[in-house]
Amino acid sequence: MTEIEFINKESKKHRPRKFYLKWGLFLLFLGIFVFLVYTSFFGGMGFTGSVIGGSENMVVAPEKLLDFMAETTVPSLALNGKFEKMEIKGGAATYLQIGDQKFYLGDSKNNYIVLKNYEGEVSFDSGKISKLIGKASEISINGILVTPQSKGTLKINLQAPMDYSMLTLINEVLIRKAMYTTTGTINVGNGKNAIHISNEQISITNFKGNLEILNGKFSLAGKIQGFDVSGETNVHIGS
Repeated sequence: MTEIEFINKESKKHRPRKFYLKWGLFLLFLGIFVFLVYTSFFGGMGFTGSVIGGSENMVVAPEKLLDFMAETTVPSLALNGKFEKMEIKGGAATYLQIGDQKFYLGDSKNNYIVLKNYEGEVSFDSGKISKLIGKASEISINGILVTPQSKGTLKINLQAPMDYSMLTLINEVLIRKAMYTTTGTINVGNGKNAIHISNEQISITNFKGNLEILNGKFSLAGKIQGFDVSGETNVHIGS
């Protein structure tokens, strides 16, 4: 006798919505985990180098920040962010374009330039400012004030590298992650940890404060979350 198997179509039930919801949540969390791992290893821009500026890039609890001061040789850096005030002294046979006007910087080696509420890029090394492109609400060049015709900002573009003796950035330089080789003195924790380094690599995590370059010295003053030295001096401070 031939056996006949009857298949009930209703027995092939569709998977419940909870099944797909669980898989969706799993894939979402997996994606977030992969993103966090990737940015932990590759997100910090290195030096000679880059600094990331802008308050949106750093959110750290105040109790995790330590007092930080450094005076070292000048590294090669590229900053991009918003700064309350930038001051520059220098000159070269080039033009600084402000809006539709051009200002020649070759008549003096000590042109004094002040940019208020500057937003944009600035790149420099120990001798030259190689890039200055962005916008500001107010610009002063050797006492000549330049302001926008209406409420707003003026575009700024340095058309060729210029020599400089002073560069100051006030409120607030934000460095999420930086690594560079330098020589000088570093103070962490309000005098509790004074460190002297010589041609060693330092790593800075979540610095917030002011930056000044004057007469070949690079100074940082503010707060920091973490700091490391790699070389003859092996130091790890902070989280």
